[in-house]
Amino acid sequence: MAFFQGKPEILTKVIPDSRYRERVLHEIQEFLPQSGENWNLGFSTNGQPFVNLSSQHARIARKWLEAPSEPEEEIITITGELVAIEFEKHLATVRYPPTKQEIQCSYLPEIEETLLEKRRDLVQVTGKFTLDSEGHPIKLTEVSRISDVDLNTMTFTSIPYLQSQLRFLSPFLLNPEIDETKQLLVVDYPDFDLHVFSTTREGLEEEIVTTMGFLWDSYVKDDPNNLTVEAQNLRDRLMKNIREVPNAP
Repeated sequence: MAFFQGKPEILTKVIPDSRYRERVLHEIQEFLPQSGENWNLGFSTNGQPFVNLSSQHARIARKWLEAPSEPEEEIITITGELVAIEFEKHLATVRYPPTKQEIQCSYLPEIEETLLEKRRDLVQVTGKFTLDSEGHPIKLTEVSRISDVDLNTMTFTSIPYLQSQLRFLSPFLLNPEIDETKQLLVVDYPDFDLHVFSTTREGLEEEIVTTMGFLWDSYVKDDPNNLTVEAQNLRDRLMKNIREVPNAP
């Protein structure tokens, strides 16, 4: 609807993180019809009016990507190297790896012990950041959380799925890693064709739950005759390791 109405503020409301918003704009620009192509993309969701997108909307996406933007404040989580602590002022300085920018942030006295343990290590800072035109943080005005980067094994025995549970026949163990930008926690599990990422461990768990539900919908609940050989093999692996059980009444 943002493109149909030509209102970038709608997209900003739906995707407040400018880094993800820019990625979405790039993807949308790719799959929409380009200049001179005589076809449209139409869809309707959740009872909303039918929307018809054309090459005009690809130009809108390109315009929004190219438009210079003023620094804006967003509540996000970044990962950075802890380079300095001022104990008397309760201030910590974190170096943001993608730009090497050093950002100063205040912290609550009760997390001082955690900071001491993590000196010269990576920490995650959640707060209200001012972002530059490329979506990188340049200033921090409010801190709501400082914590270490938790790469401990994630263990699942079941995950919620609609009105049921997807129960693993043996504990489902996933080992998060941090990507080359040091901003994303990543989990890969090739046996289930699972690849998810998020800036936080909590977000990573949500992505795992959502993706496993999608995989169960797409491969197990679907008619196997509609699947390719590779997809049927994935279906077999899911069914061999997981059972769908109803929630307890």
